[in-house]
This record gives sequence, C-alpha cells and structure tokens, in this order.
Amino acid sequence: MTEAWRLTVGDHFFQDKITGALSLSPLINSMIFRLSPDITLLGFRRVQYVMTILSLLLFSLGLYRMKKQYWYQPLIFSIFAFTGSDPVGVFRDLSYYTYSHLFVTLHLSFLLIGFYVESIVVRRFLFALSGFFLFLISFNLLHASPVLLSPLLYFYLLRKLKIPHLLFEDKDLFFVFMPVLLCWILFMGVFNIAYWKNVIASLQLLFSTVTYSPGNLFYVHSRFFECIAVSTVFLLTFLYCLFRLNTLFLISAILALSSVMYFIISTSLFGLLSPLFLNDYYSRPLWFSALISSVFVIFFCYISSKIISHHKVSKTEALAALLFIPSMLLSISMSVFSNIGACNVMYSSIPVIGGISILILCSEKVETKSYLRNLLILLIFFAPFYYSTAWSAFRNTGYDVSPEQTNVEIDKGVGKGIRTNVVYRDLYNWIYKTAEKYTTKDDYIISYIVSPMVHMITKRRPALDDSWIQINELPPEYCETAITQMKKRGREPKIVFVFDRKPQLYPGGFLKEPKYLWFRQEISPPFSDFISKYVSEHMHLINKFRIYDGIFVCCYYRNQ
Repeated sequence: MTEAWRLTVGDHFFQDKITGALSLSPLINSMIFRLSPDITLLGFRRVQYVMTILSLLLFSLGLYRMKKQYWYQPLIFSIFAFTGSDPVGVFRDLSYYTYSHLFVTLHLSFLLIGFYVESIVVRRFLFALSGFFLFLISFNLLHASPVLLSPLLYFYLLRKLKIPHLLFEDKDLFFVFMPVLLCWILFMGVFNIAYWKNVIASLQLLFSTVTYSPGNLFYVHSRFFECIAVSTVFLLTFLYCLFRLNTLFLISAILALSSVMYFIISTSLFGLLSPLFLNDYYSRPLWFSALISSVFVIFFCYISSKIISHHKVSKTEALAALLFIPSMLLSISMSVFSNIGACNVMYSSIPVIGGISILILCSEKVETKSYLRNLLILLIFFAPFYYSTAWSAFRNTGYDVSPEQTNVEIDKGVGKGIRTNVVYRDLYNWIYKTAEKYTTKDDYIISYIVSPMVHMITKRRPALDDSWIQINELPPEYCETAITQMKKRGREPKIVFVFDRKPQLYPGGFLKEPKYLWFRQEISPPFSDFISKYVSEHMHLINKFRIYDGIFVCCYYRNQ
C-alpha cells in the first residue's frame, strides 16, 4: 500500500526504486489512490470485498450456465463473503495476494460464460476479457507467469476430449492470448529498459537473502505433506461413503467423518502432529490448503488414468479440469517466492471450491437426489474447513490484539476507522504529530525496521528506494547502494523513526488465548548496518515513544 501511495505524491516506480518490479500491484493500487486521494486502508478493504462479491457473481453465472442450477452456490461461496479474497485472513487489503485470487476467478468467469454464448463476436470478446485478466495475473506477480500456460492446456485437453459446449478452437486460443501479448508489448514499450533493470536488481536482491536463496526456494515443510496425507484420507473416505452408502447411513457417516476432521484441525491430529505455524496465524488455513492440494493430486491422477486408458471423460470432469489447471499453476508459482509457503494455495481457492462442488453434485449418486440431501452433503463436507478458516480469519487482526481487546478507534488519516489497542492508537498519533512538528509535506523520512505504514501516516515520502526495510534480511551492499542513491538524488531525510524490532504482536499460543508477545529485538547500538550508521552520523535523537518495558520507538532529526 505504501509503495502505491508514494507513486501518487511524486515518486516514479522505476526511477525512484532500485527494486520492486517482480510485483506490479502498486501500479494498480496507485490508480485507486489517484481516483480517491483520501481513501483509507479501511476503504481499500471495502473495495476488496466489493470486487470479491462481483467476481463471485460472475463466476456463479459461469457455473450456472452449465447445469442451470444456482441453489448450492450461496453455500459453497459463503466463506468468501466472510473473508473476501483473503481466506488466510492476513492480507485483507488489495495486495498481490488478493489480486491473484480476484484475477484468476475473473479469468475463469469470462472463459466459462464465453463457452455458452452463441454469438461469435460476443464469444470472442469474452475470451479476450478472460485473456486480459490472465495478463493481470502475471502483471501482478511476475513469477506467477506460468499460469499463462493455462490456455494451451485448455486447448490440448478440450481438443482431445471433444466435449459439446466446451469447444476451444484455434481462434478462441488466439483471442485469449491476444490481450496478454498486446498488454505486455504496450507496457514494455512504455518502460522498456528501466523495467528490465529493475527486474534484474530485484532478482539479485531476492537471491542474496537467506529466505530466498536457491537452496531454500523449493523447500516445502514436511508438516504440510503430513497435512496433505491426513486430508487425502478424509477425502477418499468421504468419496467411498458418497458412492457406497444409502442416504441415512451416508449422512451419519460423513457427519462423523467431518466431526473427526474438525477435531484434527483444532487439536493438530489430537496432539500427534504439530502444525506448520504453531504460534502463528496460518495453522488452520493450512489444513484447507492441504485439502485443496489433495483434490489436485487425486483428480489429475484420475483424469490422466482415464485419458491414458481411453475412457470417456465427462463434461463435468472436463469443466473441473479447466477450473483446476490455472488454480494449480498459480498455487505452485505463488508458493515458491512467499514466506507463507503452502498457504498460498488458498489464493486460488474460489475456482477450486466451484470445481469440487460440481464434481460432487454431478456424480451419478448425487445428481438425481433431492436438493435437501445434496445440500446436507455439501454442508457437512465443507463445514470443518469453513468454520476453522473463518474462525481463524476473525481472530486474526493482522499482528494486533484479539478482536475483543481492540477497544479504541483511529479517528484521522489513512488509518481512520480501524479499531485497535491503546498502544497502537497512541503510537499512530505520536508519529503523526511528530512529523507535523518537525517536517513539511515535501520532506523525506526513513522508517525502519519493517514499518512502511509510517510513511502513509505522516504523508512523507521514503528517502530510501524501499519502505520495507528489514535489516537482517537485506545484504550490506544493498543498504550501501540505497544510501548512496539517496544522497545522489537529494532525498536525505529530515527525520527518521527507528523501531528496534517489528512493531507487531503475535499470539503466545493458539488463537484461543488472548496472550500476545512482541517480536524479538533486531537492532541495538553499536549499529553495524549502513542505514543505522547513516542515522548515527547525520542525525540526533529528539523524541522517544515507549511501547512497553524497554521497547521504544526513537525519532531522530537531521543535523544542521
């Protein structure tokens, strides 16, 4: 959000930044800032929810065109009416996480609607719209570009299967790819060398950090595979019950099965399995990610076996494959360059939930049965994952205290309307007043460690090329280059806010407990990094804010 905001107050994305081109979502968000300069973070969250509901309506229309049934859709998409495009519950604004989810949903929505349109002109227009959102996926996250292979896979699959109403011809493929090529050519024509220089610098910085070193990029925690194994057993048992049991025994069996699954999620396999993020916000959504991953593995093994053995693939199975292909490619590519790893599977879950639902509802054992019976089957199947995920999202306040402890509200600026705790509210006001006292709107500031929102609170641009400064992650050469470029461009800061640790709280246990802890200290005198050395040599301390015992935020002013 900070990187988007700075583009609307005078900064240039490529000229004033060394890195950042791997995700161009700030360019998208900057358009919203330009349309509404006084929009708050809460306002961005509202926009995200509106866009999610719109994407759900369009996607529902696409599914409806297949079977002319709508009754089940409010149920299967209910979780997203609560969480928006962020089922994990951590990145609720318009970030590259939520944009990925929105764009893959819109891409598939227009693709599905296009299959059932008789007018050639309208059909090709819808396919072109589908391609435009496919472009936006790669524009939003460059490393998500493998999803661009999706239309080629659609083309191969549907040509091989030859299913009526799901025909995808050469010209259809052209109209999907046309906006992808045109938009990238136009973008490259405008930014050209500056963009590629930024991409190279971004990759060099990324690979020089410990988290994203080549040896760690494709590492997946073994705990996730254990979660997948448990979810696979749940899924296979559910399918066995669905196809083998009569209604009375079926409802009883899957109710018992889902109850067991809920307790497994809540107790981490009754204490036998430690979740991947024991004291963090991701442990429960991780189980939903594991279920989706299990569906990918089982479904594509099943479809591959059918194709190899020359068995007929049904229209429903082909449609599910179309929904799963881009979701799986997006899940894999997003998980590689992210510190939340496998939880990224959740950021393509809307199409997957649609695919799972139609596979269940259109099976021979379910399709001809009553709506009430089928409603119960869907409800019971999704219940343990929906409830635990929604509960986790509700408890997750973004490294703030629990909802019942948020007892004050910010009343001005970019944070207006956000409920928080007293310390954060007072810190917010102190930062705002300090900047007003010692700087003007054209002055630059530095804020670290990892405190980019300070720039939006103060409405002062970052002196450095990056607002997300994490000393322990950044290589010394990068910090030295950032300081050198800052001086060269005449962007030296008037004041500097120094946090000796991330200004965040995390739960001391599972989210049921209201006990929260501060992150550990990351910097302390004598300073060794280039940014802190610059501060100690050119600035003097003028003010302090006490967060907690021994935890302060210090404000430094430039020497005259």
